[in-house]
Amino acid sequence: MTATYVIYKTDTGEITSVYHGPEGTADIQCEAGESFLEASEAVCDRTFFVDVSSGAPHVVPKMPRNTAFSLSGMTVLFPALPKSTIIKVGESEVTADGVDDAVEFEVPGTHSIELSGSIKHLDETIEVYID
Repeated sequence: MTATYVIYKTDTGEITSVYHGPEGTADIQCEAGESFLEASEAVCDRTFFVDVSSGAPHVVPKMPRNTAFSLSGMTVLFPALPKSTIIKVGESEVTADGVDDAVEFEVPGTHSIELSGSIKHLDETIEVYID
């Protein structure tokens, strides 16, 4: 009988892969520092993580970011993004420092800002119009 398993990092809960295979074979899919849990077929690394904060790791859905931001001229301001957040505009990316972060544009128009990198949160793309 086959089952679905998530392979995850034991220190962070990040899901590194989803394995579909016979019972008793998930352990050989794990690298050093990884473990596995049986999961539903709907689980994927983009929308779930393993909560390792309690004594019993379990799969939970990622939370929406609901990112707050404001515009000031040609600048988009993000108050206190989590430190692990990656801010990407086009091919450029920076990691948030946990304080107020800003993205400055040189050209007016509609711009996309991608936010990712937090194991507990869904990735998010914000569209802003700069005039």
